[in-house]
Amino acid sequence: MAQTIAVHGQSDPPTTGNILEDARQIIASKKGEIRIWHHAPRVLILTDDPEIISRTNAILERMENAITPGYGDVLFGPVMTRPFPKNFGHGAERLEFRLRRDENNEIAANLRLGDGAVLKVDLVIAVGHRPNIAVLNGLWGMSPNHNRAQMSGGRARCFYSSRSKNGRRLGAYVSIVDHSGFAEDTAECLWEEILHAMGPLIDAKGSPFFTFDDQAGSTERKKQNDILLLKAMYESGTEAGEGPEKTLRVFADLLDQRR
Repeated sequence: MAQTIAVHGQSDPPTTGNILEDARQIIASKKGEIRIWHHAPRVLILTDDPEIISRTNAILERMENAITPGYGDVLFGPVMTRPFPKNFGHGAERLEFRLRRDENNEIAANLRLGDGAVLKVDLVIAVGHRPNIAVLNGLWGMSPNHNRAQMSGGRARCFYSSRSKNGRRLGAYVSIVDHSGFAEDTAECLWEEILHAMGPLIDAKGSPFFTFDDQAGSTERKKQNDILLLKAMYESGTEAGEGPEKTLRVFADLLDQRR
């Protein structure tokens, strides 16, 4: 089971200066494969902040309205929201955040937060203060180096990780350390990391075309390009694990249609 991790501040390839070549860098793994979902992922938004819930739902809705995936009529499955349990991580209650096969032989994330519930989800989007995020990171299996970087702050406080097999996304995790309530840089983190969790793997550093650019600040034009790229990934007929060529052809067509 391959794991793909992206953390702001790590070394990313520089922009090529060409939108199609930047797209190729962003969506293709080192093996040259596309990694996408083959079913509508069930989503959990884990946060104590109502503004985070509102902003996250708006991002999911924008993606849902723009994209009809090859696997069905909807891009996302059910979307749940939960607050962090009080005193999360304290006490003797069992905690768990790992991928397991369910009764249908499908792989899903088993999530136990210590409140008695067992949640089966595919994509967890968690925004909270350092102690809560640190506990969740440990349960997911984030490396100590990545956890240390995220707890230090700056752009590294925005993190996504995905686990895949043969190009199929099996689970994904977005975690953001929210220092002092909702802020616009948190909105940028939400946008970029949620889209990463759906398919784009890395950044093209300094890209003028995408928000996958390893730098703060984004424009509506970049977000439009992000959505068109994701649309191409899911509507081009590209199968999980295939190369990027179908996606890139459809993406080029979408760019031409927009002009």
